[in-house]
Amino acid sequence: MNASSLARKKSSLMNVHWRLPDGTVKEQTVDDVEQLMFVLRMVGGVSIDQSVYQISGSTLVVDHDQLSVAVNLS
Repeated sequence: MNASSLARKKSSLMNVHWRLPDGTVKEQTVDDVEQLMFVLRMVGGVSIDQSVYQISGSTLVVDHDQLSVAVNLS
């Protein structure tokens, strides 16, 4: 892998904040947020730490020069 493809790969990483109903936030870094969002539209819920949650929405979070996605669960 050359330096330019490594830089592109590193810059495509995005943080996902899973917001659980109790206020807990689990953070995860994903390689391809577009693929994640596609899959989330296809399923009705997610399982985190053996608990199942419904997806109630998602938000693009802009914090200074960084972008992340918050997925709200209920």
